[in-house]
Order: sequence, then C-alpha cells, then structure tokens
Amino acid sequence: MLSNQERGVMSDTTTSAAETQQAAKPSKRLWAICRNAERTEIARALIENGHNRTHAAAALGISRRTLLNKIKQYGLTRAICRQLAGDVLPQPPNTPNTPTPVVQN
Repeated sequence: MLSNQERGVMSDTTTSAAETQQAAKPSKRLWAICRNAERTEIARALIENGHNRTHAAAALGISRRTLLNKIKQYGLTRAICRQLAGDVLPQPPNTPNTPTPVVQN
C-alpha cells in the first residue's frame, strides 16, 4: 500500500507550493511604498541636478538608460517632479517683499 507522501497527499505539517509562493510575495502595500519612495527620489535627483538626466542618474547610482525608463514608467514631467520634490526638498526662507526703489532721471 502507498503512503500519503507517495500518493502526493500532503500532511498537516507540510506546506503546499502555493502557500510558500504566497508567503514569498511582498504585499501590495509594501510594493506601493517602495514605488513611491523610488519615484520621489528620482524626482528629487532631477530637481537637484537641474533636470540633467546624466547627472541625476550618476547621483542615484543607476545608468542613464535606467533613469530614462523610470521617468517614462512613472510619467515624471518637470511639473510632477517639482510637486513631488516640493514635499521633500527644503524650502528657501521667506524674504519680505521689499519694494524696489524707483530711479528718477
């Protein structure tokens, strides 16, 4: 007579391949957090480097081609970069609006 293991019947103490695969998958929430962090860091690097993609890629430690792919993947335009980086980059101090003197001839 065949044992449970030989017949392919799993006991309560073993885990199925599907359970193992499910446990190995990161949660969607964790994936979204990582994606948002990456997107924000790319935006910050672009802003800090004056949108020079070569310099931004070097600052991030990735190739220029990878940076271009990520820009396309995340749909990062200059406006979106400013918006994303605005939440992260320090703001310049507010200076009072002083009127410029009028020069008369």
